[in-house]
Amino acid sequence: HSPRRLGREANIIQGEPNYWSIRNALQKGSTTRETLTRELVAAQYMAQDSGALDSAEEFLGTVEFFPEEGKYHLDGHRKCGVRLEPEQTEQLEEKCPVCGRTVTVGVMNRVNQLADRQPDFAPQRRPPFWRMLPLEEIIAQLVGTGSTSKKVQTTYDEVIAKCGPEIPLLCFYPLEDLARHASPAFVEAIRRARSEEVSIKAGYDGEYGTVELFAPGEAARLFGQMGLFELPTIKKKNTTLPSSPTRKKSHARDGACETARQWDGALNDEQREAVEATGGPILVQAGPGTGKTFTLTQRIVRLIREQKVAPSQIVAVTFTRKAAEEMRMRVQHALGPGAAVCWIGTFHQLGLRILELFSREGLCRLPKLILGKDDAWHLFYEALRDCKVKLSSRRAKVVREIAAKAPTPEALNVLDVFDIPVQEVMTRYRRLLHQHDAVEMDDLITLPLELLKQHQNVRSQILSSWKHILVDEFQDVNAAQYELVKLLMNPKGDGFFAIGDPDQAIYGFRGSDRSFFTRLPLEEPSCQLIHLRRNYRSQSNILGAARRVLGRQYSNKALIPTYEGSELVKVVPLTDPAAEARFITRKIESLVGGTSFESVGCGVGHDRNLSFRDFAVLYRLNAVGDALEKVFANSGLPYQRSKRMRPEEEADSLDPRAEAVSLMTIHASKGLEFSVVFIAGCEEGLIPYGILDTIPEMSETIDEECRLLYVAMTRAKHLLYLTRAKKRSVYGSFLSGMPSRFLPRVIDFPFELEGAAGNRGAKHRQAPLQYGLFD
Repeated sequence: HSPRRLGREANIIQGEPNYWSIRNALQKGSTTRETLTRELVAAQYMAQDSGALDSAEEFLGTVEFFPEEGKYHLDGHRKCGVRLEPEQTEQLEEKCPVCGRTVTVGVMNRVNQLADRQPDFAPQRRPPFWRMLPLEEIIAQLVGTGSTSKKVQTTYDEVIAKCGPEIPLLCFYPLEDLARHASPAFVEAIRRARSEEVSIKAGYDGEYGTVELFAPGEAARLFGQMGLFELPTIKKKNTTLPSSPTRKKSHARDGACETARQWDGALNDEQREAVEATGGPILVQAGPGTGKTFTLTQRIVRLIREQKVAPSQIVAVTFTRKAAEEMRMRVQHALGPGAAVCWIGTFHQLGLRILELFSREGLCRLPKLILGKDDAWHLFYEALRDCKVKLSSRRAKVVREIAAKAPTPEALNVLDVFDIPVQEVMTRYRRLLHQHDAVEMDDLITLPLELLKQHQNVRSQILSSWKHILVDEFQDVNAAQYELVKLLMNPKGDGFFAIGDPDQAIYGFRGSDRSFFTRLPLEEPSCQLIHLRRNYRSQSNILGAARRVLGRQYSNKALIPTYEGSELVKVVPLTDPAAEARFITRKIESLVGGTSFESVGCGVGHDRNLSFRDFAVLYRLNAVGDALEKVFANSGLPYQRSKRMRPEEEADSLDPRAEAVSLMTIHASKGLEFSVVFIAGCEEGLIPYGILDTIPEMSETIDEECRLLYVAMTRAKHLLYLTRAKKRSVYGSFLSGMPSRFLPRVIDFPFELEGAAGNRGAKHRQAPLQYGLFD
């Protein structure tokens, strides 16, 4: 959004502007009074200037702008002029009453599905909730022009200069004070907005909704005779809002994924072998869409339900909190409400649990603080300053990473990085950690390792308590994590179960090493290797093209598709990133059924029963996502973009229930699936990213980039588009414009070359000399 659009929705917090004050206010809620009105909150807000503001933290309420103005609030079919409430949509079975085609389902429909109470239900001491019109729109309705006109912007700036920030002006500024600065027409408009005396026509199927303060011609009369005549009689409230919603059946489409099909516990033969296997270490190689998580959770359920293993004797480990929560939910669902569930958590949570066990024995002290990445960096910079070392943030990061990889503290004194005393800096850094009684996240793995090695008696107690260790995504473990699970494995390997797929190992940059997957059977002769081959996600053409891309790296047995595909993989060369983004947005519009004024005018559409959440746009770099997001923002298509965070947790920022297209990096897409997937930026320099063939050491990095594309392709269930731009600038540098070196492997498999206009091209089979693709 532009700066003018930021902060348009807000929570009102009383207290100091810091984290702890905000947290305390949200925890307490509005507990100090029975009811809060706008007048009470306004009095509190205005009191801050006089110094009379109460110091106690309190959550005073929420301000939101009318969601009905959105283009997809209600359901409907704009081409036929049909706007529907969710209840009407359900009665019509999502069919347009005019043409009989599937209507475009809006946000309110999904809200109704997820709601757990009626709109008239209000918890006691609920903080108030207000809806407002943006100040620019109020001025525009008075002036009679668009909200982006020069006249509106000039007036907006004048009002802000005289009256202060927008939200306090709209919500709290006393009307009698406002009347000293503004015309009666403006004061009346603010009064109507506050009391919601508005006429609403909610948006639907790509058509913007409207919220009107004045009847036709009324605003012109008020604005044209400011202050000369009496204010007009205020009409009664005429708010046309949706009727009381009721719970609906889920609008989510049942995909081809196995997990949705198998909640009832229906195992195929390969999965059953993995679930029921006994004896030494069990290693399961599960390709994409084969039901990896389902198999793991079913094994836990069988241990508890059939083998009567106590839940306290089972430990399941994965890499993200979201994955752990999903696993816990599935186990709880299978065992039934109230049933005891085993411990399920991340590697770092497991390390902390081990530290707690050693702490009870008096062998270690639990840290008070566990520093995240940002906090650890702040402390490292402090160590640099204490050692009188001046480095740029980029060089400091290099020093930190090199020092972290040193095998022993003594090895630091031989490091020569930017001519600085690395050992002195790291010694100071460790002292600062000790002073703050803090540890880094990675210390939650290394410290338990040291303790387990030093105290065999405690390790033996842990092994006797934890009979079964289950590890998810085993291909992503690093050296310390591999050593930790080996120490938690009993000498015979009984009860150890790991599942993963080396072909989907994409986290080498953070230290993960897929060779541990193949190393375990070599180190444990009794290890049983089981393959899951039945794919329940992607149609056959997508699986075949993905396997071709992986080439010699393909380590799994050939996946068996459950669904034969009629749609080929589409390869789309385009001129530049803007054209690439426009192609993607227009293709989504046509597949959903046409949502923009342009698509309606052109008559594009499609009979597929797809909604916006069935689409994902994947990219290697966030710079590519930035260019895509600009076009998506202008297109009016609902979308959500993953936040910039740790790659393995990036997808946690996306709401799978949102009726919106998902924009995310390929790393964030791991473990997800969508009916239609676009992979943008299939070019040299992006996929693979910045690789030099002349460096022999880069071979493994190139292989990982290839696996990254494989992971991206296997997110698609029905349709897959590979797009590229013939010219692109990334971080100020121009790329060669050459297609990714992996694309020719797609051409070795039946594919479809599609033009920028979105028209189908000829189908090609085994045509490596189709030079038009690489011009």
